[in-house]
Amino acid sequence: MLSLPAGLPANWALVDVETSGLSASRDRVLSLAVVTAGADGTPLSEYTTLLDPGVDPGPVHIHGLTRDRLRGAPTFDRVAARVADLLAGRVMVAHNAQFDYSFLAGEFARAGVPMPVERRLCTLALNRRLAPPTPDLRLGTLAAHYGVPHARAHDALEDTRALAGILRASLAEARARRALPEPESGSLATRALVWRLTEVIMLSPAATPRATSSSRGARVSPVMAIFMPWTRGPPAPSPA
Repeated sequence: MLSLPAGLPANWALVDVETSGLSASRDRVLSLAVVTAGADGTPLSEYTTLLDPGVDPGPVHIHGLTRDRLRGAPTFDRVAARVADLLAGRVMVAHNAQFDYSFLAGEFARAGVPMPVERRLCTLALNRRLAPPTPDLRLGTLAAHYGVPHARAHDALEDTRALAGILRASLAEARARRALPEPESGSLATRALVWRLTEVIMLSPAATPRATSSSRGARVSPVMAIFMPWTRGPPAPSPA
């Protein structure tokens, strides 16, 4: 079982959305899935639902979500509280996380419900750093590379199940490369590592991840580079 340094996030919320288009401001979420997972990426619970978007479903040839399939589905405001409960207190994980985050943020805003995501992890960004020997970094390609089952592409739940396997394998690969050094338990080094994870990329919700090194010019590890908090700066270390 994957062992992560003390103080790292204990829980993940893996997310995938299928949408009516590519614009989070104009298009809507048609279906979503959230899989909660423990620190090692092992799934703990699954939730998925179709949604009534109130607009044309868009590229049906990609996602297969016709008007007939979506008829009778709840609108997002009816499931917003449930989704918020699954996201709260967890690191949101998605493949191309900016896309899923932006669409979910738009749906939460329309529903008038705060979106409880403080940090996110992008498995696409992580694998750009890990650079596996694959022709591309698509979800299906990475699933095949890591030996993860992926039954149906563009199915929110199936994509999220595959994402869980990719997360576990990617974290294991990063750990094998000493991307997650094990600091002394309970020491200032432990707290400093956690703060490094939360300070490497200082993003607003609308920002795009682009940093590849720390503010001091030192190269950062793959895992450190893809944690994305919305706050500015770590707390000052307390006296030893």
